[in-house]
Amino acid sequence: MSLTLDPDYSSNKYIYISYAYRAASDMMVKVVRLTDEGNALTNPRIIIDLIPAAKYHAGSRLAFGPDGKLYITTGDAVDRNLAQDMDSLAGKILRINADGSIPSDNPQK
Repeated sequence: MSLTLDPDYSSNKYIYISYAYRAASDMMVKVVRLTDEGNALTNPRIIIDLIPAAKYHAGSRLAFGPDGKLYITTGDAVDRNLAQDMDSLAGKILRINADGSIPSDNPQK
């Protein structure tokens, strides 16, 4: 669904991808970091998973900001109320560290 290169790609060769998948009867999105080995992508590491999705409302664009953080847009999974639910990852712009951890300066709910 989306792909972006790590800001330090020239030295670490990290590529971030997001994709939708089925989990039981639900659709979800995950973001995975891979290492570009030239002719193969190796060392998959899940950065974030279980983002609610739906066929036409999965969102999922990836980009690194000038602050070096990974930004992930998520769709509302055809339930606009999820965008207002602070306990749901749906309908948000997520800001995380490149390793998937939560930045200490993120807003608190």
